[in-house]
Amino acid sequence: MIYSARMVERVRIEKVVDGGFGLGRDSSGVVLLPGALAGETVDADLAERRMGIRTGRVRDVVDASSDRRAPECPLFLDCGGCDFLHTAYEKELELKQAILAETFQRIGKLTPPFLSPVPSSSPEFYRDFVQLKINPDGRIGLFRKDSHEVVPFEGPAFGGCRLQKDRLNRAVAVLQGKLTGFQVVKFRMGDEGFVVNLTAEQPPEGRDELEPLIRSLGVTGFLINDRPVYGPTHVLYIYGEAQDRQIRIRVSHDAFFQPNPPVVQAIARRLEETLDRVLGPNRLMSNILDLYAGVGTFGLFLAHAVLGVFAVEVSESATSDMEWNIPENRIRNMVFHRGTAKSFLKRFRGKAGAVILDPPRAGLETAVRDDLIRLAPPLLFYISCHPATLARDLADLTSRGPWRIDSVQLFDQFGRTHHIESLSVLK
Repeated sequence: MIYSARMVERVRIEKVVDGGFGLGRDSSGVVLLPGALAGETVDADLAERRMGIRTGRVRDVVDASSDRRAPECPLFLDCGGCDFLHTAYEKELELKQAILAETFQRIGKLTPPFLSPVPSSSPEFYRDFVQLKINPDGRIGLFRKDSHEVVPFEGPAFGGCRLQKDRLNRAVAVLQGKLTGFQVVKFRMGDEGFVVNLTAEQPPEGRDELEPLIRSLGVTGFLINDRPVYGPTHVLYIYGEAQDRQIRIRVSHDAFFQPNPPVVQAIARRLEETLDRVLGPNRLMSNILDLYAGVGTFGLFLAHAVLGVFAVEVSESATSDMEWNIPENRIRNMVFHRGTAKSFLKRFRGKAGAVILDPPRAGLETAVRDDLIRLAPPLLFYISCHPATLARDLADLTSRGPWRIDSVQLFDQFGRTHHIESLSVLK
């Protein structure tokens, strides 16, 4: 990042906006500053204006908000991981709720009923899947904000990344400085299993020292450039407390799966409660379409409560996991289709009592929205990690389709970061 020759400017922060930025203004327009809170006055280094906006970094907080807290990590705002360590978790949820509502209004012109946010049971040290960067010296960390410079996870006051679980922090400490020649390390940990995958443009010669080091971490599987070196390349999650309702979910090393399992379970419980409340006994005569199904998590949870589940996913590794997960959980009324949501809906001529949507950040394609309107299921569940595309899609679905928004609820999947996960229910 190149900063202006004026060096330092004083900025008054008006509010916190999407991305976790504090929004203020200088003489020429909008300024966005990470780590700043509403009502604060800060001195900041600012970059040149781009597309009407200047970004920068806070050099000094002149007048601090009463909501400000001292961050418990010396790498805060440098490593590109956390965005809200400078305030209490309760305030973070309040800010995210406000950002979600503002985005609905600004992009979709929508003012739906918002339910209270569902907090994470562990807003820190929760991630069991991480993808970390490695610099030429073999140091592991994350990219500095707005750069490709690795900020290593180390230093006298550094006590481990506050986003990832302790076991992953211990693994980083063991491997720190010993992965020269690699560019990325991925850790995936389940209730059973721990897999490490190293990536290199050209893997270094010899693994005589590396493999024993990896084995010392207690991993069950190890890959280089997605190719197995030893052990299974998947982990297993076990959801549910009651033995007769436990669900076993296999997740391959490269399959998409949310990194905060307790929050996923909370979303699944809300889906089931809503199905029962809205459809009642009719749910037992209704099929569900689970689009963008991943490894089949939500369909596996809900199959017992409905007539049948059609799960649709384009990823080969995720559908391979789903092919294992369905019989493993003795589910006989769930089938999967490998392909895009767009191609499946174009062929589908049945009826559905509900559709679950959990698309990537880009949201729904226009053709998918068109076919959903044609299908017109009584219930739509839209799980989103990107408020802007969510607001766009819901504005289109409610203006052209038969639904109204029954509720929107934030489920804090990504504590201490700016990312916002939510569930919207359309009836």
